Amino acid sequence: LPHPLIYKTGTYTMNAEQLYKDWQPKLYFAAARHLYPDVENIFVTFDYFTNKPVTITFTEDDAQDIFLEATDKFLEIENCNKISRIPNSYKCKYLCVGRDECDKLWKELKSNNES
Repeated sequence: LPHPLIYKTGTYTMNAEQLYKDWQPKLYFAAARHLYPDVENIFVTFDYFTNKPVTITFTEDDAQDIFLEATDKFLEIENCNKISRIPNSYKCKYLCVGRDECDKLWKELKSNNES
């Protein structure tokens, strides 16, 4: 059976309810569902190395909802004309292209919006 097992480090951990609402396990589930369409139950486990691993599963109804949510999010991003910067955010610091590149992209966006 497919069973994505995600090892996480850091001090922030999530319980099952939080994981169920988070995008990361939803995307792992969707990928496993796509790769193994005949498997009825797909479990997703997050191991934070702090306590017991947290395992969740999604239903077939959840799969449809996840697909619709992902489609909506994709369209939202595709149609976005203005990006909100988050100063001093770990997302901007670690998940982006880097401060210099970010400043360059913001300058380009600003000049494109003014034309």
